[in-house]
Amino acid sequence: MPDIDSILTAITVDTGRTLDAYRHDLRVLFQWANDNNLEVLAATRAHIEIFRGWLEQTGLAPSTVDRRLSTVCGYYRFAHIDGHIASNPAQYVRRPKVPPTEGRGTDRGHRTLRIIGKGNKPALIPLVPRTARTLDPVKGERTDGPLLRRQDHARLDRRTAHRWIQSTGKRAGLGHVHPHMPRAAFIMADIGRCSCEDTGRLSGVVGLDPER
Repeated sequence: MPDIDSILTAITVDTGRTLDAYRHDLRVLFQWANDNNLEVLAATRAHIEIFRGWLEQTGLAPSTVDRRLSTVCGYYRFAHIDGHIASNPAQYVRRPKVPPTEGRGTDRGHRTLRIIGKGNKPALIPLVPRTARTLDPVKGERTDGPLLRRQDHARLDRRTAHRWIQSTGKRAGLGHVHPHMPRAAFIMADIGRCSCEDTGRLSGVVGLDPER
């Protein structure tokens, strides 16, 4: 049986409430499997589909069901990578439709987030699964108010975000990290993999020129 904490660490580098939410998601899966006399690592896609149906019948919000299925899929993915199972039974399990709330929605099957970008311009950005899994427990069951909040529950502002980035850089041994540096790193990693237009749109840089 793969160690839950090591897999959770692989799924996300976050701690605190986010990590606790993922751990709770797996406890729900393990308890459901135990109640149904099922070995967790012996589950098939059909079992996970039944688990999904059971989650929906409990009255959970679609976003919560989607997050729990994402966590379960991550657990089985790393169990597969580590050789504990032959395949990931949760990989192709149908996901619930998550209604657009707090600026979030779907576009061509991708989770999206509406933000106010540079120059006070609205933008629609796609969310990779890891980012979506991180945002879901942050939002929880809230239906209004700011998505990202400080510890005092006030809206996350630029100064606080600046401090968080600098603190993260120091903990990672990177020294002084300016808030523009993560965006610059993203652009450098993305150039050559996507069009300049797409890279500029995702990074908020208008008229991106790779030769500059």
